Amino acid sequence: MNKEIHVWNLPPFIRVSFNKDTRERLFKEILKKTKTIKNLAKLIQKKTNKKIHKEVLRTYKIGNYFTPLWFLNNIIELFFNKKYYFKLEKEIIAFRGPNGDAVYSPNFPWKEDERIIRIVFRLIGDGHGGGDVSKGRVPMYCNSCDELIHQFIDDLTFFGKVKTRIYKRKTKNMVKIIEFPKVIGHVLRYFYNINFMGHKVRLSGQIYSLPKKLATEGIKVFGDDEGSAKGTQINFYSANKDLLKDITKLFRKKLPEFNTITNVRLSGIKKTKSGKPAKTYYIAILSKDLEKYYNLIGFYHPIKQRKLLHQISCRDKIKNNRGDYKTKELILKSLLNGPKTSYQLSEKILVNHRTTNKHIKGYSDRGKKFKGLEELGLVECIGNSTEGILWKITEKGKTYKFFNSSLKKDD
Repeated sequence: MNKEIHVWNLPPFIRVSFNKDTRERLFKEILKKTKTIKNLAKLIQKKTNKKIHKEVLRTYKIGNYFTPLWFLNNIIELFFNKKYYFKLEKEIIAFRGPNGDAVYSPNFPWKEDERIIRIVFRLIGDGHGGGDVSKGRVPMYCNSCDELIHQFIDDLTFFGKVKTRIYKRKTKNMVKIIEFPKVIGHVLRYFYNINFMGHKVRLSGQIYSLPKKLATEGIKVFGDDEGSAKGTQINFYSANKDLLKDITKLFRKKLPEFNTITNVRLSGIKKTKSGKPAKTYYIAILSKDLEKYYNLIGFYHPIKQRKLLHQISCRDKIKNNRGDYKTKELILKSLLNGPKTSYQLSEKILVNHRTTNKHIKGYSDRGKKFKGLEELGLVECIGNSTEGILWKITEKGKTYKFFNSSLKKDD
């Protein structure tokens, strides 16, 4: 059963706002018991050891400032009961942190569902949760895939009416950046006990205790951001080795039917701007589990989902024992109809992407080296698309006749 998230489950520094009638009714009930604001200030100070000036309490009473949860929680404990709090939280019209934009129409209590889990895992993947409570960056999420950006904005409605800012980063893929109120980052960090700063992020006990359906949703969106349907397997990448260990643990705990998930492996080593080596790692779901992954998890990312389906189709095709030159001929015939990326070619001729690339770029087999279509001058690169390099057939390629000997490189 999915958890309910009540306002009192949020960080105590969160502040809430009521409409005028609710606020006046609340303080009228309080002052029946304390008589004066000054007495209320003394009572709060005695109970919490927090010094609070009577003038600050007046600002809460008249609505100039949002009311802090720590104050409201103590008021409820002193003068009311939980039943009253259940009713009162439904009348909250907005909430915010000590800084930043407010979120309106929060409609407490929240029911934990796929939307909040997707947000959590997107911040783990291609986002961050913002800075400290009183300073630092606002939380953000970035991606070049419009479908994922739109889904993220829609998911933010879990919290209410959320103000977002959208920017474009000038890259070849035109990455879009979504910024949103700091208070959401505070809430997620507190409720799920996660530090969303890339190299520090780890999955918490709250994530491991999610229902299977929600845990699966988290894996799915992590794959959207950090995964690839590559060759005959699915890889998840990260510079955070411990995070990949956590993702593996989540798989094995919630989806034990996946038998081929690997341990963490080294993907590569690159130099940072400062010249220091930076390692990246990956885990893989191997070919035997591809169809299972498609049926039970899949991708929201449309291109990755399409690539996954293509890999499954390649596995299901009737083996025709086509020769090396036959695959190259099929690539050239497909390019006669217009330029295509290697992925588009793979879909047309029903071979995996790695095979298509080796026939374009060349490859070695049992000590022998074979020329690719590019080196033979039969195809050429004409630029990039959102799906990769675009290839077109050359004039030579339109009339080329294949012989096995023509494909071997000179020793």
